[in-house]
Amino acid sequence: MKKTLLRLVALALALALPVIALADHGVEWEYEADTAFSYTVDSITLTPENFPAVEQDVLSGVKDLLDITALKGDFAFLHTDEFTIGNTFRLRATLELNGDADSDTQLELYGVDSHYYVESSLLGSSRVMLNIESLLEFAMKAYYHLELPLQYTALLVAPYATTGAFQVFSFPAQELLKAEDGLISRENVVRMAEFVEDVVNNPLHARLYDWDALDEASAAALMASYVGSAQSFNGWLTALLTENGLLDEVKDFLGSLSTWAEKILGDSEGIRCTAAEGRTVWQAGDTVLLTETDAGWSLTLPDVLEGCGLTVTLTREEQGLRGEISWKSEERTLLEGSLQLQGIPEALPFQGKLRGEISLTGEACGTIDLGAEITGEGDAWSLSVFSASEPEKQYLAAAGTWQDCRPSMISFYYDQGDDPNTLNLLSVNDTTLPQFINSVKSPLIRGALKLGSAVPASTYESLFRFLERYNILDVLSGGFRD
Repeated sequence: MKKTLLRLVALALALALPVIALADHGVEWEYEADTAFSYTVDSITLTPENFPAVEQDVLSGVKDLLDITALKGDFAFLHTDEFTIGNTFRLRATLELNGDADSDTQLELYGVDSHYYVESSLLGSSRVMLNIESLLEFAMKAYYHLELPLQYTALLVAPYATTGAFQVFSFPAQELLKAEDGLISRENVVRMAEFVEDVVNNPLHARLYDWDALDEASAAALMASYVGSAQSFNGWLTALLTENGLLDEVKDFLGSLSTWAEKILGDSEGIRCTAAEGRTVWQAGDTVLLTETDAGWSLTLPDVLEGCGLTVTLTREEQGLRGEISWKSEERTLLEGSLQLQGIPEALPFQGKLRGEISLTGEACGTIDLGAEITGEGDAWSLSVFSASEPEKQYLAAAGTWQDCRPSMISFYYDQGDDPNTLNLLSVNDTTLPQFINSVKSPLIRGALKLGSAVPASTYESLFRFLERYNILDVLSGGFRD
């Protein structure tokens, strides 16, 4: 199930980004993919009238574009723990508008967890690299300057932005939260809480490490790794909690976490683990914190942010799971809702129905009410995205075909952008950007003219409405004036 979920996440993030024609820059390893299939997207239907009224004028032109859009290509994914670079994926596609072969545009998106690469017939022999560790920082700049909440899109399409943010806690947690004789000692619980405090309050210092006992080289290496990871976590918090106004409250709580830990521990000697009759319980004194069974687990943390209790449960079901969260007090609701997945397949492509629904409300997220269903029947697939509370209210529908094409080889593409034909999109300067523009201007102009001539006029109107809404036109025109 874990592998399947990882594949689904990888497929979702790949389909959510612009995609591109294969190249062999930076290939270091090649393996047989876990998942590999060819696909077509024959129809995409957007229903603007089911979206909030403020968005409908922009989405009307998007609908007209999607009505004439077709895609074909292949997707491959490999999950491995063998190398530190982690998972690798590749999505190739040919985009065609209105059945016009002259508009054909070859696209490819590929990479590893921390770096994505984009190539296209629009870019000639050049390519673009996205450093995911810098993506949130870039997205937050767009939010601060344009009030455009790109940080949520970044969190959605780049899982590494979240998993990488928590790497700073991996080693300390393994060392300090390890039960000995069924007990995590009080001292270790408090030390772990103090480490969290240091990450939030002072990333340049951590009481957990004995810096004086390290030689200069070891201390420098540890400092570089620790500080970078700590900054990633703080950047993740900033992206997630700035717009909803909870950032300062959460950082104040985490910045004094040892005080909360001492309160939860009370007079107990630590967190005690007991197991009996298929049930494992972790508790501090009389306070039960975590309960695990074969069917799932339940986590309960009292007084997390101004008296708000946090409860998270996960229940495993046949070919599915259900998660619930409640983070609230009598006075306020920070987050409450559920997530449900049914029909989780063993592999992609699949036969049957995969359905997911998420319903969340509260200060942390506003209201999220979304459902999706993917159906596989023979070589055909279909997708429906709808309101979880009103399933008849459809936002998007798509359909096409897919076929397993294993065995298929997939390569680990990994370099730091040293290739002169690679532009690190989030780290451009006065030298690299002009060089890149000069190398791609001919194929970009030719391809854009062919593609642009097939785009409906209403799509351009919607684009300008979007640019005006977020004052992007003013920013661009200001740049030209300068």
